[in-house]
Amino acid sequence: MDAVVYVKKVKGFEVPGKEGWVWRLNKSLYGTKQAPWMWKLKLVQVLRDLGMTSTRADDSLYSNAEKTMFLHMHVNDGFLTGKSEEEVLCFYKRLHTQLKLKYQTSPTQHLGYHLMWLPDGSVLLSQRDLIVPLLKDTDMEIGCSVKSPYNLNLLKELEIVDEPINITPFQQAI
Repeated sequence: MDAVVYVKKVKGFEVPGKEGWVWRLNKSLYGTKQAPWMWKLKLVQVLRDLGMTSTRADDSLYSNAEKTMFLHMHVNDGFLTGKSEEEVLCFYKRLHTQLKLKYQTSPTQHLGYHLMWLPDGSVLLSQRDLIVPLLKDTDMEIGCSVKSPYNLNLLKELEIVDEPINITPFQQAI
């Protein structure tokens, strides 16, 4: 931890003669204000050590140097994909030596997305369960669509370094 933090002892965990004492945390503890930040620092360091860096477009999306493998992380929920199943499994094993992980080969959900795995190897993403109620709640069921600012061709977007992302059309729509 990068700060000195003291906590009260849990009720029922008293040591005779030390009833008024408090505990000093040596590392982050789930539920403390520092826990999410400490987790992020640890995760970023582990991913860097394994050759992954965050992308310019999304701080929670990591890629390897060759742009053949991508990891999206949100707190402790991750989604790993790549061109080669062998490469993905190798990376997963290396990551598993550093962090406690659960692995699912063809997940059907990630965060608010539904994933449908198609026979040709592509994946269909849908947020219908989130979007339809939102549109109903805001009386926007009948409306015109607007492209989001994110380029759907991820590899080309990641290769563009100097061109800023224009988010104005997206912001105007919302």
